[in-house]
Amino acid sequence: MNGITIFSSDTLRLVFTGFSAPVFAVIMPTHKFVLALILVASFNIWAGMRADGVVIFRCKRFSMKKLRGALVELALYVSILWLIHGVMWLCGDGTAAVYAAKTLTYVIMYVYVQNAFKNLVIAYPKNKGLWIIYLVIRLELKRLLPGHISELVDRYDKKHKEENAEE
Repeated sequence: MNGITIFSSDTLRLVFTGFSAPVFAVIMPTHKFVLALILVASFNIWAGMRADGVVIFRCKRFSMKKLRGALVELALYVSILWLIHGVMWLCGDGTAAVYAAKTLTYVIMYVYVQNAFKNLVIAYPKNKGLWIIYLVIRLELKRLLPGHISELVDRYDKKHKEENAEE
C-alpha cells in the first residue's frame, strides 16, 4: 500500500507537533508566572501545615485532604491564568495577554501570602514581627499608626498573658 500509514513515527510526530505547538504558544509566556504561583502556594501550604501543628518527620496530624484541596486550588488558579492568557492571545492581544496574566498572578500571590501569614500568626502566636507583617500585608495600616499601635500591642500582650496564665 502506497498511502500514508497512520501509526508511522513521522505521522505521529506531525500530529503531536500540530497539537502541542498551540498549547506551548499559550503556556510558555506564562511559565515564570506559574513557577511564582507554585513557590507562593508551597509557602502557603507549609504555613498551613505549621498552623495545624503538622510534624513532617512523623506525619503527625497530616491531612491528605487539605493538601489535595490546596493542590486543586493551585491547579484552578493556573488554569484560570492560562485560560485568560490564551483567550486574549487568540484575540491578537499578545502583550496585553502577558500583562493580564502578570496582574492576575500578583492578585493570586497576594491572596496566598496573606493566608500564609495568617497561618504563621496562628502557628507562632507570640511572634510580634509576624503579627505586624500580617497587618501590613492585610493593608491595615491605620491600625499600625502610633495612636492605634499602643492599644493593639496592649491588647496583644493582654491576650498572651491570659494564655500564659491558663497554662
